[in-house]
Amino acid sequence: MKQYFPLPNISDSKFLVVDTYKGDSDIRTIARCVDVAKHDGYETESFAVFDDFTKVISRTFPKRRTEKLVTNQHTSFVENSDAVKSLIEEAIAFYKK
Repeated sequence: MKQYFPLPNISDSKFLVVDTYKGDSDIRTIARCVDVAKHDGYETESFAVFDDFTKVISRTFPKRRTEKLVTNQHTSFVENSDAVKSLIEEAIAFYKK
């Protein structure tokens, strides 16, 4: 699951992406900043490994990694407006240093 949040005062094409997915033995929720560009009707994302903000928000290790658990973990974070606001502020500060 992915959710995009704009980064005000950084760039019109830069977004904070909160992504939750199943790993080999865990469920991960990560945040990363990407540049989104549109070319010939397609949308692309680019991410520079050492230059763009990234953060692991949550890792859980349930016995079964079901889609319901992935959805619940993702939703519990993105519906917490204070946590999202804090994460956006952290990403903006990363680019202003």
